[in-house]
Amino acid sequence: MTELQKKIEKKLKEAKVDFVCEYMGIDFFKIFIEPYENWDKDPYENHIWKITKSSKVGYTISAIPPSNMFNEIPWEEWFPENGKNNHFLLYTVKKENSTGQWKGELDDKDHPSEVLGYQWYFVPDDNLVPLLLRKK
Repeated sequence: MTELQKKIEKKLKEAKVDFVCEYMGIDFFKIFIEPYENWDKDPYENHIWKITKSSKVGYTISAIPPSNMFNEIPWEEWFPENGKNNHFLLYTVKKENSTGQWKGELDDKDHPSEVLGYQWYFVPDDNLVPLLLRKK
């Protein structure tokens, strides 16, 4: 394991991402640690990793970029629903492949506070590996 992978593993375990992966039946190392193998720098270093408990789907994982980047870099959310693990990419601008939208109302208790107050356009992603780790 590289030094960066060790650092990321520690950071994500502190955020309880491993716990939610176990809850969802996702291989934490395969999805969130192994993809860092060829990276020298963390493309998620400015993101907030947050776990929330949704009244609708249970535990969710969020990787939230700085708010000034919401148009270009997605808020990524992993959650179980109807027996399937989902990975959504959410932007504050509509993308060609957006399939729906969601308004983060300020009194919402099911999503991270950092994403509330924005109009989001979502893109379902069949690949559970974080998007930015696929771009090297």
